[in-house]
Amino acid sequence: IGPAELRGIRPGCIVLDADGKPTRVLGIVRVSGSQVEESVQLGTNAYISAGAWLKTGTTWKQPIQTKPHTEEIWYSLFTESGTFQLYEAELLSVRDFSDVGSEHIHETYDWVLRVLQSNSNPVV
Repeated sequence: IGPAELRGIRPGCIVLDADGKPTRVLGIVRVSGSQVEESVQLGTNAYISAGAWLKTGTTWKQPIQTKPHTEEIWYSLFTESGTFQLYEAELLSVRDFSDVGSEHIHETYDWVLRVLQSNSNPVV
């Protein structure tokens, strides 16, 4: 038990959530770096998507400083709690790819449907 590279994490692994409590990794999203438009440099060789949310104190914020993206594979986790901790130069709390966690994902369905319906263009 201890720090591990994100690329080595697999579904079923236990990681720490934003509150420092154990949470199970349910899935991993892998994205080509060419699909990431903006990123924030965390350390020498570590970046996070500018679309990610980081916890500062008790507030979730999107990073501001952006740098060109890298071409490597990017990883994001789905966890039971909806957050995980990342260590690169400092300990960071990150929202997972779901933004809400597995136990609350169903609560987002109505919102997602409303957004999709309001943005849809009917086919004539």
